[in-house]
Amino acid sequence: HTHPHIHHAIATTTNQQLTAAVVPKEPDLDPDEIRAYLARRLPAYLVPDRIVVLDALPLTPNGKVDRAAVARLARVDATGADQDPPRGPVETELARMWSELLDLPSVGRQQSFFALGGSSLTATGLVEEIRRRFAVRLSLRELYASPTIAGLADLIDEEVVAELEEGTL
Repeated sequence: HTHPHIHHAIATTTNQQLTAAVVPKEPDLDPDEIRAYLARRLPAYLVPDRIVVLDALPLTPNGKVDRAAVARLARVDATGADQDPPRGPVETELARMWSELLDLPSVGRQQSFFALGGSSLTATGLVEEIRRRFAVRLSLRELYASPTIAGLADLIDEEVVAELEEGTL
């Protein structure tokens, strides 16, 4: 799919994850905004697990896109993510769930589930665990649209308030 602010894009599969490398038309393009855009237009299994924003696509000596370099850049991008600690009990519980599911020692509230190694399979497990733990109706599409702890905590809080107002909780 085309995004109005992306000049070039390539998708590749590494370690059973779909990774997209994009070259934006404008600086400061947010990978989570791209993921949300794609989640509204594609089935969940076609939405990249990781999106790396680059100045240019890496090329091999013969001028083709270097997919191995894209995979290396995706790993570096994930480890350099912001480490803002979770705030409040919902974010703290989500961080604990992510740490266990992704086998990570800690998770920042603004880090993307998918950039940290989450896949469509682990996302399905996370959504089910969130439904059980918080008794909310969260969809896989919502996770793809809000893949951070902070974003999911906001969705969970909104859902709990709505269910309280409806008298279903």
